[in-house]
Amino acid sequence: MGNEKSNKLELNELVQNERNDVDIVEKLMGSMGRWQVCICFALMLCKIPIAWHQLSVLIIAPPIASFCIDNVTDTCSPNCSDIVFDRSLFTETIQSQWNLVCNKSQLPHVSQTLVLLGVFIGNLVFGMIADKFGRRKPLIAAVVIQSVGSIAAAFVPWFWIFSICRFIAALGTGGMIVTSFVLLIEIIGSKWRTHIAILFQIPFDLGQASLGLIGYFFRDWQQIQLVISIPPILLLSYYWILPESPRWLLLNKKAEDAIHVLRTAARFNKVQQHTIESDVGVTFGNGRMLSYRRDDFTIYFDQE
Repeated sequence: MGNEKSNKLELNELVQNERNDVDIVEKLMGSMGRWQVCICFALMLCKIPIAWHQLSVLIIAPPIASFCIDNVTDTCSPNCSDIVFDRSLFTETIQSQWNLVCNKSQLPHVSQTLVLLGVFIGNLVFGMIADKFGRRKPLIAAVVIQSVGSIAAAFVPWFWIFSICRFIAALGTGGMIVTSFVLLIEIIGSKWRTHIAILFQIPFDLGQASLGLIGYFFRDWQQIQLVISIPPILLLSYYWILPESPRWLLLNKKAEDAIHVLRTAARFNKVQQHTIESDVGVTFGNGRMLSYRRDDFTIYFDQE
């Protein structure tokens, strides 16, 4: 009798644990449906300008030959009165714009280092901001920062201001990388996360490949800078297209907003909606776990 009672208690405990492991968000809006596909496609578009801005140095500062105007004196000699650049391939680069030769030849690399530093800092800063203010708003702010900084870089007359503008744009780029990926993962069911996370990187490769086409049709660095800066302005449509992460909303106890997002997703995915309010209410009522499944990570919110 004692063993039988103990087995029943263990069975009840296992059943209760299984119930507690239910991913409430995945249950209410579906693991993968039309809604997730549309949001994923919209988020993937931002990876193209991310690639452009990280790798544009390849076509705005390509290797370019230079020689003294008299074609005799060494380019770096104090006796060289003027430097001429080979413009047969690119009509204007940042080297020819600001005479970045001789002791200034490393400055394009310094500018690119600032870009990568900006991406790194943007990842850190926007990661913290996204935890506090949600995923959607910081992503939109990152798009604005990238657009403003990169467009300004095309018009400034000084190299160091140009580099600072690219650094500012890179802060936005880093913010776009981290916030878009987190939002993507948080709306996808656990079964699909690995596959979608891999597919999410494909547009970056497309952006990298398209730089060759941009460099083929545009041979002036300012034109190139504008070509990679103006199209991403369309990403400001995220304000109207993207939802907030339902997981972040539930974690921060924004029940009404979470229900609205879950209802929209369920309607698109043709998932039953009549239990959304009650399930969200139960979640808030007993401090239930929002599970990211065994192979991911788990976040909790505590009952007040």
